This record gives sequence, C-alpha cells and structure tokens, in this order.
Amino acid sequence: GIMDAIKGAGWTRFKPIKGQPIAEKDMKKVFRLVDMDKSGAISQLELKLAVKYLGKRYGINDIKTWREAMKEADMNNDGKLTYLEFQDAVKLAEKKINEAK
Repeated sequence: GIMDAIKGAGWTRFKPIKGQPIAEKDMKKVFRLVDMDKSGAISQLELKLAVKYLGKRYGINDIKTWREAMKEADMNNDGKLTYLEFQDAVKLAEKKINEAK
C-alpha cells in the first residue's frame, strides 16, 4: 500500500518538527513548482532557484544545508532529486537545521 511506499522511502525515519509535519500534498505542489522543466526530477540549479521559496515554506534559507541534504538524499547519485528523494532531502534539511540549533 501507499504507507509501505512511504515507509520504504524512509519517510517515517524523521520526527516532524515543531509538531507540524510537512503535508504530502504541500510537498507535491512544491516539487512541481521547483521542477521547472517538468522532467520529474529536481536539478541542482532548480533547487538553487527554489531555495528562497523552500525557505519561506519550510523555514530553511540556507543553500548549504539544502545542498548537503540533496547530496545525502540523492540515492542514485545522479545529481538530481526525484520526488521521493526530494521528500527525504526536505526531512534531512530540517533535521540539519534542528541539530544546528
């Protein structure tokens, strides 16, 4: 089922921050906006362009944090993030920010 897919994507590894988990449909919307060429994956450049938006959305304005999170979430090391990798990247970025506090 879909929950297994989400668990399989490591979705449940992270605790939601400040009691506000990021909504799945919100992420989908963000992903679609960020994926400017509609390739189904977010490139480094697209991520960079989207950081301001992502920062507003998730309170993470630091491109370095996003870059690190992207690197870690990019399972197949193609320099791009699929939707599932993007979900992981957001969670990782949050985690980094929380750990840095």
